[in-house]
Amino acid sequence: FILLRNIPYEKSVYMLSIDHKRQQIVLRTSNKKYFKRINVPSLTSLGLKLTDDPGILTHTHSSNTLIIQYKKPAKVMEAEVDYARKRAAEAEKQKSKLGF
Repeated sequence: FILLRNIPYEKSVYMLSIDHKRQQIVLRTSNKKYFKRINVPSLTSLGLKLTDDPGILTHTHSSNTLIIQYKKPAKVMEAEVDYARKRAAEAEKQKSKLGF
């Protein structure tokens, strides 16, 4: 998820969309006071594309903070688990090397 702070407008003012050409999430307001492009590095590093599936991109607003959530595809979740396993194995290797 992505946190954007100091966002004073109510939730209904914000519109989220996906720019397929640039592969970015686009946030804008209906009153044209705020515009932001957001990259999703976990997808781009795996060569995956953002999709327009309903329910994948959601947002909530609370205490002048906008929280944007994008449901990760299974491939990203698998890559994160593999990375965590590798890091844990490296940590164990370092521990045994140092005699802990």
